[in-house]
Amino acid sequence: MKLHYIDKTSKESTTTEKQKAAFAFLHRKDVFADVFSAFFMEEKRGLDPDTLVERPVGILKDPLGGDKDLYPVCYTDGKFIFTVIGLNFQDESLLYRIMNYEAGEYLKQVSNPKCEKILPMLTALMNFSCEVWQKPRILFDMFEKGKDPRLLRYALNYGIHVIDPMSLDL
Repeated sequence: MKLHYIDKTSKESTTTEKQKAAFAFLHRKDVFADVFSAFFMEEKRGLDPDTLVERPVGILKDPLGGDKDLYPVCYTDGKFIFTVIGLNFQDESLLYRIMNYEAGEYLKQVSNPKCEKILPMLTALMNFSCEVWQKPRILFDMFEKGKDPRLLRYALNYGIHVIDPMSLDL
């Protein structure tokens, strides 16, 4: 797996053992359950890691052909689909890419003839970069200013959930 981040001193792409360990910890069901429980449910053990089953998810390729591929970790408990996408770079296209990923996963569900009802998806972006998340979190932040609010209120305002360890008060 190729991981990408910018070292502020050298300005070159590099991967360190610390970044590899940070990404690997998301594959532990107990840690994954704790991250979702704390972030979405505001409690330590809301999700039972023993009920989680890993769902295979492919690499989300960089649409520009660069080296900013995304490696999601995905589990289901049979009631929800939980995904964490860990990364250590910030890019404005991530909002669109996650929106596209979720739409694709919903399409997979509805195209399954055995599927009577689809499962809701909860996707979180885990920001492992050295800086607090500064890119848009909602689609409306990417629109040109001055749109007619009477019409804009009917547009869907898709948003992403960012787990930002750099902004936590520990």
